[in-house]
Amino acid sequence: MSERTHSRTSSTALPLKEGALGGVGAFVAGYVLTYLLVMVDSELEYTDESSAFELIGTVFYNAHFVDAEFVFASGTVFEGTRRLNIIAEESTQFPEPVFYLVPVAILFGVGALIAHRSLPAAATGVEGAKAGASVVVGYLPLAVVGSVLFEATAEFEILGETIRSTFGPDMLMSIIFVGLVFPLVLGAAGGFLARR
Repeated sequence: MSERTHSRTSSTALPLKEGALGGVGAFVAGYVLTYLLVMVDSELEYTDESSAFELIGTVFYNAHFVDAEFVFASGTVFEGTRRLNIIAEESTQFPEPVFYLVPVAILFGVGALIAHRSLPAAATGVEGAKAGASVVVGYLPLAVVGSVLFEATAEFEILGETIRSTFGPDMLMSIIFVGLVFPLVLGAAGGFLARR
């Protein structure tokens, strides 16, 4: 009887290792696919090659419905903040949904893959959803790190006044949407359908 209990417990344990690897793989794949879309899209222009990493990261976060913050300030004259979503506000060669589908398709697919490979064939849809949601273990830390790495700063002078600007994904929205909502919901949906 203890053998039966052990096999039931092990079949419902969360696949944290698979979730961590799947989450990291999904994040990297999403960034790379976004990079390819931006490079091919001739209408998405950026003027500074040194900020391409940050711009593409910001577009990737925009695809998770996370706004970018553009903060600018001068020592004495003014300061301000502007929020924007590059995908929604810039003209792109590809239809907007293509960019938004990148994280959706990848996280859904990775959630399904984790549930399919880590659970026995008799697992339920709920067990599949729990396994698929484990993608958050690898995705969340990279979402937090990315919100810092994808921030660009610049300093320039206008009419003798030095202006400092910072551009990057909103940190709180990054944690909530990129780190938690997208991987939990889409990973769970993929896992549920894989074991339904």
